[in-house]
Amino acid sequence: MKDDAGNHIFTEDLDYSQTDDTSIWGNGDPETITLLKRLISKKKIVGDWLNFAAGDGRYNTILLSSVDSLIATDIDSDALKKLMRVTPKSLLKKVTTTEQNITKQFQFSSQTFDGVFNTGTLHLFPVTILESIFSEVARVLKSGGLFIFDFATDVKRIKPDGTIVGRSGVDYTMGEARKVLVEILTENKFQFELIDCVVPPEEVTSGDGTYTFSCNFLLVVASRL
Repeated sequence: MKDDAGNHIFTEDLDYSQTDDTSIWGNGDPETITLLKRLISKKKIVGDWLNFAAGDGRYNTILLSSVDSLIATDIDSDALKKLMRVTPKSLLKKVTTTEQNITKQFQFSSQTFDGVFNTGTLHLFPVTILESIFSEVARVLKSGGLFIFDFATDVKRIKPDGTIVGRSGVDYTMGEARKVLVEILTENKFQFELIDCVVPPEEVTSGDGTYTFSCNFLLVVASRL
């Protein structure tokens, strides 16, 4: 499956069965891993969780180490198959997967989850779609539940020949992203913390080929009031 930006569908168009057990996006951003471990140590990541647009599960095993159960969703079923393949056997009983188009209404009842997690996705969408996604996250979260996510800004994807790789046609600066997120999170009754982070240039291979990726990003911890 390839990107369909007109319908806000983005996939990597990879045969995940031919990739190794490491996520195509690497081992994870140090800031995100540190945050998750800190919250786990404080027993903030517990109960029933949703990891939406989970892809091949870059952070999924960390979440599974602490939660009681987790539903991992993605629009790409092949990515979810790899997620299950790389999940340690001792944790498999905690996780289920299902296909999900996050631009549509979530297929879960209200106040289902103690936490919701997402990375590497939300920056691809225009504000109108973000408003819908955040509204659905707020709906499926229990009161006091956590929403942990990142939001990339100032994204650069450059191939060796200098070609710029585009994805959604939506590009947020740090200032634009901060303003949009503050407004949407406040509207949906979240208390939140925004953490400024940086991804230095790194080589990535996806359905777009091999290119150098870099960005700034906001790492967000939000609590449903």
